[in-house]
Amino acid sequence: MMARAAPEENPSIKDIYLKHGFLSGGTILTVTGDNLVNAQLPKVFLRGNETSEPCLPKVNSTKILFCKVPAAPTGVTNHLNSATCPGCLE
Repeated sequence: MMARAAPEENPSIKDIYLKHGFLSGGTILTVTGDNLVNAQLPKVFLRGNETSEPCLPKVNSTKILFCKVPAAPTGVTNHLNSATCPGCLE
């Protein structure tokens, strides 16, 4: 009978660094946590946008991922640029 490998521990997110970004996308998020390299196909997507961007682990780290944010969907961009979005226009 073959021995089974111990199951990998689930990843857990502790924090996401980057509180603001560009509507056009391209901003890099830093995700910190535990066992992040055990995540299968980690990626960032925005609701309403069909595209996603992969997250890449920091070299020699299981606790940090870098994720590129995709562009905001047109509906979000239009809302943020409208007068009906309190606090969005300055």
